[in-house]
Amino acid sequence: MTTKNKALGKDEVVDKVALRLDVVPKVVIKDVLDEILDIMEEAWEDGVGIHWRNFGSFDVRVKKGYWTKMPWEEKRRKIEKSKRVYFKPSKLLLQRLNRQRKDG
Repeated sequence: MTTKNKALGKDEVVDKVALRLDVVPKVVIKDVLDEILDIMEEAWEDGVGIHWRNFGSFDVRVKKGYWTKMPWEEKRRKIEKSKRVYFKPSKLLLQRLNRQRKDG
């Protein structure tokens, strides 16, 4: 079980999928995962969110730019606007996670 100090890397995800789908080579799984991530990244660059039923939503928000001055700097500098990706889990995913927490 994943805790705050642990995270699954891409290789671990590929290994787990390969174990569950015994007939698919790891190279194919890695290529599919890379393609999915590329498609997600392209959507976010265009400002498009991704919504997966019973899993959650990945939305892009634009953080507006602002001026700042650090105490050790004399001049103010502009922080440019930037895009951020936010994840909101679905109600079903939250229920599953909370059920596991109660059981385990």
